[in-house]
Amino acid sequence: PDKETVSSDSYSTFALFYNSFQRIKDNPSVERVVFDVSLNGGGYAVALGQALSFLSEDPIKLRVHNPLTGSDFVEAVRYDNDFDGEYDGDSYQGKYDFYILTSAYSFSCGNAFPCMAQEAGLAKIIGERSGGGDCSVTQGVASDGAHWRMSSNQQLVHGDGSSFDSGARVDIALADDCFYDVEKLDAALSNAWFLWALGSRFFVLKRNPSLKGKKSLIYSRCHLLAFGVQPPKKGLSGATPPS
Repeated sequence: PDKETVSSDSYSTFALFYNSFQRIKDNPSVERVVFDVSLNGGGYAVALGQALSFLSEDPIKLRVHNPLTGSDFVEAVRYDNDFDGEYDGDSYQGKYDFYILTSAYSFSCGNAFPCMAQEAGLAKIIGERSGGGDCSVTQGVASDGAHWRMSSNQQLVHGDGSSFDSGARVDIALADDCFYDVEKLDAALSNAWFLWALGSRFFVLKRNPSLKGKKSLIYSRCHLLAFGVQPPKKGLSGATPPS
């Protein structure tokens, strides 16, 4: 896509990250960015790579294991995130402290995002351990017209070949009823800036004037960070990761 198209795109993961970081750069006091995937049920590996490319200056390596054959392959990708025609200097690594808010609902690519970021030392994980899930979903149509979906034999794994299925280890634990408690999140991260979602529309910045210390940004448009998947209507309690 070109810069003009991305600037007007309110849906894709790449556009969400690109446009959000343009907004973040306009706030020079921001030092920390929190990505909320606590209601992220998964999505597309391509979007996962795009999201990670904004955090890492190194190529994003997606390692896929086939448990049936024991074979592995690695996809290494770079993205021109600033549209200058070059594939270097396109991330925000080292410019901000990154945190990823996870829950047991963070599943599949919503689980791989914190796992891969943690493995590469790109972000700290806050909240609760993510929900696992590391196989892509395959689907088809039977001869009678019935549709089916199931986990495939394409398994995203760590660089050493180990599974993502146990979730991402939490660096700062929070009870799930505290995830959106502003005061408690502030106490944990010394936050003063919060970015909240407005449904499926764009976002606004809100500041809590009673807070002092490092200025931070909480990136809470989680259902678009969910790589194209809309959030569940019910809360975390009782929410079940997709099979």
